[in-house]
Amino acid sequence: ASRVVPLGRDERDERASSAASCTMSGKPKISYFYDPDVGNFYYGQGHPMKPHRVRMTHNLLLHYGIYKEMEVFRPALASAEDMTKFHSDEYIEFLRLITPDNQHEHMRQLKRFNCAEDCPVFDGLYEFCQLSSGGSVASAARRPACATTFSIAACSVPNTFSTMRFST
Repeated sequence: ASRVVPLGRDERDERASSAASCTMSGKPKISYFYDPDVGNFYYGQGHPMKPHRVRMTHNLLLHYGIYKEMEVFRPALASAEDMTKFHSDEYIEFLRLITPDNQHEHMRQLKRFNCAEDCPVFDGLYEFCQLSSGGSVASAARRPACATTFSIAACSVPNTFSTMRFST
């Protein structure tokens, strides 16, 4: 497990000079995280979240050549251990077990974890959460040593795109 350690003066100076060299080109670095499987999920009729729109946006990036200006990555799926750093073990286990077919057996947990129209149970929910979390974690991890100025995880919920801007 990693932990945050305050930087000493030498390390701060080294990071500052590294950051200056990253931005000397005048062009921000953009890291883009995309998994083609994100478009395979369906929240259900009438729900505003449409993961297939992420695929459509990705195709536009390819068609117009915008991807050439980015570092493109396919993030790994987050493990249950990764996700329990931010959520309870019970919640992650619930996501792993719940399906549209068995949700009627878990009414108490559905209410406890606020699963309703806005956060519906759908086929592949746990895998979608792994994909989304993996993209967000990988996006955040690109920041060390000024590796990235902007990081886009094109698979994150709830807003489809998770964008992080880092100042140097």
